[in-house]
Formats: sequence, C-alpha cells, structure tokens
Amino acid sequence: FPVQSRICIAAGVNSVLRTLGGPPKSAKELGAFRSHCLHYLAFCIDMKFTDDMGLEGHAIERCNWQLALYAVHLATGNALACRSIKAATIVKYLLSIAKFCARRNQRDPRKAEQTDRGSAPIIQGVLDEVKRWEDVPDRREAFTIEMLDYMTSLLLENPDLYGQDSFLAVMVDYAGAGLYDGFRLSEWAQPNGHADIKNPQLNFRGEPMAFCLQDIRFLSGAKVRIPIDHILTLDSRSSEVGRTFIRYRTQKNGENGEERQHIRNHNTTVPCHVTNMMRIVQRFDRLVGLQHNIPLSVYRHTDGTVRNITASIVESTFRMAAAHVYKLDPVKDSEHLRKWSAHSIRVGACVILHGMGFSITQIKFLLRWKSDAFFAYLRNIAGLAHQQNRALDKTAAMPHFI
Repeated sequence: FPVQSRICIAAGVNSVLRTLGGPPKSAKELGAFRSHCLHYLAFCIDMKFTDDMGLEGHAIERCNWQLALYAVHLATGNALACRSIKAATIVKYLLSIAKFCARRNQRDPRKAEQTDRGSAPIIQGVLDEVKRWEDVPDRREAFTIEMLDYMTSLLLENPDLYGQDSFLAVMVDYAGAGLYDGFRLSEWAQPNGHADIKNPQLNFRGEPMAFCLQDIRFLSGAKVRIPIDHILTLDSRSSEVGRTFIRYRTQKNGENGEERQHIRNHNTTVPCHVTNMMRIVQRFDRLVGLQHNIPLSVYRHTDGTVRNITASIVESTFRMAAAHVYKLDPVKDSEHLRKWSAHSIRVGACVILHGMGFSITQIKFLLRWKSDAFFAYLRNIAGLAHQQNRALDKTAAMPHFI
C-alpha cells in the first residue's frame, strides 16, 4: 500500500488479521455481517448518532444505550427485511456490531463491565421483552391504525372494485369501531359456516349473538334520541349526531345486555365510533332494510347476494393489510401472518390503551374484562418509552425528587 495510506488502514489491517485466527467465514456469513453493519450505520445516521458510530471514544454507558436503542429498532419491524425479528436474531445483529466496533476499540459495547458474561441490563431488558412476547401461547398480533389506514386507502382508491357495500367497507367500519371497544368476533361477525344472513350464530336465548339493529341507539350531543329513520338521511359525519349507545347481547364476561356509550370524535384523521356505526346502519338498510334480529355486519358479495361477514373474511383482510404495512411475504412469512385473526382487534385496542397510559382498571372497564388476562397482550412498545422519557424529563426539573 502507498505510504500515505498506511496510517488510515492500520485499524482495518488489524481487524482483518484478528479474523484469521478463527474459523473460516462462509460467503453467506460474511454477507450477513456486512449487511448488519450497513444497517447499523444507517440507523446511526437516521438517529443522528454520527459523532462516533464506531463507539470508540464514548463511555460504555453510551455504548450500551446506543445498542439497546438499536435492539428496539430491530424489534419493532425495522430489520433488513422491514419486519419484526426474534430475539435470537437480534443477538446476531448485536454480535456483528460488536465485531465491527472492535476494529478501533477492543472493549465489547454490549457489556456494562467487560468481565460480565452477558449483555448490559438495558440491552438484556429489550431482549427479554422480545422473548416474553415470543413465548405468549397462541399469541395474536395487534390490529393497528396503520393497517386501518391502508384498508381505508385501498377502499377509496378502488371504488369500482370495493364499493360502499363491499366486504372491505364493512371491515373498515367495524375495525375502526373495534379499536374503541375491543370487539370479540362473536359480538359483531359470524364464525365460518354462517355466511347466510338467515343462519347467524345464536346465543342461549335463541337470538343472534352479534349486534342487530335494535342494539344501536343514536343521540344528539344534548342526549336527545334520534330516530333510525332520520339517521338514514344524514351524512355519517353530521354534527347532529353526537353519541352512540351499543348493547352487547352476549359477552364472555357474563354481563349480557350491557350498553356502552361513545361520543363523536371530531378529529377526521382517526376513526370515529359514531361515524362508523352510522355507516354500518345505513349500509344495513340499503342491503336488507330495517329488519330486526339480523346481524348488522352484512355486505354485498361479488355475485350480488347479501352475506354475513365471517371469520375467514376478517382473517384474510387483516393478513392482507399486515403483509402490506409490515412488508411480509404472503408465502415466506405465512406462519407470522397467521398471527393476525379476528382477535387482533381486541389485542390492538388493549395495546393502544396501555401505550397511552390508561390504568389497569380503565383498560379492564373499557374493554370489558373481569380478569387480568389482558396482561398477556401487553408489550413494551415505543409509546411507553416516550412516556418514560417525559417522566424523566419532569423528574430532572425537580431537585431532590427522591
């Protein structure tokens, strides 16, 4: 090499020489190592960690925190394939970064003390959280606002394919309302085999289990009841309708016949329970008329018949949305995609409330739980991390807080 290059390449030469003592690296292993390093550097640039991407001059605490944040980045769908990965794969990414950083500093940036056998507590905490979620039996992935946005855009951009009475229009309305209430499948749709509107799933009283027309009430903001006939004449976002009451015919918690209230959300960029329920009732009238004891979740099939939404339609729609939003391959990632089901609405509602700081009591009440079973759905999402940041910011401003 030229004399002027020797100082610049000294660290790289030492790094190459250190690899000679170990087992030979396959082309696949070298490719993965290179990809991991480039992905990490892109993360550093995005996060403005450009002051020392190789973690050569920073204190070990900064190194631990930077890799912990990178682990969170990987765990939340930002790996090379743009999807969530398992804890064991995150460990491999971090190992590649540790080897990369060893070019200039022999210390391991994953460890709080170099004599420790494991990773620093803040890194291990992220890995443990990912493992905990992996170990939840038969867990379901959450239905998210991003998935709803994609479904809505698909509906609006393809009016000839998906009309206002299509299955997708029904799914958008019920998914939007479901993120408020955490709907169970039996409360709004039908199990497979019950697509015929004359053959709904029945409760112990011989009545349809899912919402019917008589289970919905609309009121003005001043709590004056509005007749269904008048609802049919209004735009779904009309300020004349300010509240809905929805009755749960049959609930898993045993509180059959319970009513829940919702008020209009005037933020047009997010779902509104009142708007969704108005569209559902208006569609029901177009398709079957104002009939009682027929579930509201009906749609017009491509063959012209009117059918009930069933579990298979819910699953295929959610999985289609998840594949698009989270860059999942329908074939290669089929096992992961199966984790989205009708129950994903309930999981999504729970995760949103928890992430926004609602108390355990509030979550149980709003989503109609009597037990603490919902704990299995919770995840240490980025929203909670932002709340921790704000808490520490406030604490720092109060001397002698503890």
